[in-house]
Amino acid sequence: MFGQERRRLATGVEMSESTQIEEVLNAYRERGLDGRIADHPAWHDLSVDGRIEAFDETLRQRRLEQALHPNGCSTTVSAVMARIAR
Repeated sequence: MFGQERRRLATGVEMSESTQIEEVLNAYRERGLDGRIADHPAWHDLSVDGRIEAFDETLRQRRLEQALHPNGCSTTVSAVMARIAR
């Protein structure tokens, strides 16, 4: 599924690309003081192929979420709607 290439991150930590992809797939994203959502730091350390793989896996996850949600919403849609409702 995920590549096994190991890369040294800017922090000096060595991490496999598969671990980086798992990090990117995590739903948590930091927000800046202005409320903007930040990219996950691991995204910038992925190879082009790793980014494509992470994107494809994200799409698969969203389809599963939609299938399980009573109204067919993904977690992304639910989060955006909750933010709009504030």
